[in-house]
Amino acid sequence: DCQSLSCVIKEDTEIHGGTKCVFLPELRPNAFGVVDPNRWVINEWNFEQSLLEFADLNVVNQDTTSSAIILSIKLSRRFSPIVINTLPIVCGLCAMSLVAFAIDYEAVDTRLVYVIFVFLTIFFFDPNATITSRSVSVLDIYMLCTYVFLVISMINHAWGNYLPHADQDWLASILFLSLFVGYNVVLAAYMAVVRNRERKKLDMTYHELQQHLAD
Repeated sequence: DCQSLSCVIKEDTEIHGGTKCVFLPELRPNAFGVVDPNRWVINEWNFEQSLLEFADLNVVNQDTTSSAIILSIKLSRRFSPIVINTLPIVCGLCAMSLVAFAIDYEAVDTRLVYVIFVFLTIFFFDPNATITSRSVSVLDIYMLCTYVFLVISMINHAWGNYLPHADQDWLASILFLSLFVGYNVVLAAYMAVVRNRERKKLDMTYHELQQHLAD
């Protein structure tokens, strides 16, 4: 959910027989390496900050180092609009699938039609349902769990004719209600953990981020 786009400018004249140059950060103009957030045009990501570093980098396949200027652009996924505009609606629609237990347990076709209608409503509401070439986000995991819950619900209702009495259907309704509340609570906690972990990347330097990704 948080990314760091780094542009590395290395000085390697000494490697090719020239005189080594040294970057002097204190002599740079104030506007050097500054990013204008007003020109940001990527809708799915927020521009958080830019980080300018002057560092020494190891040269590949050699034991020497070279001076480098590293400009890192810190981005974070626009999570608030997703939480406000998508998750409550999907959660509410999924909760409506539990209303199927109020229908007579022998009316299998009516129950299945109702749950399938909820499933298709969520599928067509999902803005990422038809996107294949993208990274997996926390929202994708939540949507996948929702689809799995609805499919299991369909399978349960399909066995309605094989229930000997309504008591078992009542127990199934309690079980599915507990399952619905459980996976929503677990995923909400998981989202909070992932969000806090990802936001730590925004304060990492280039070397710290490379070490973090290597671990």
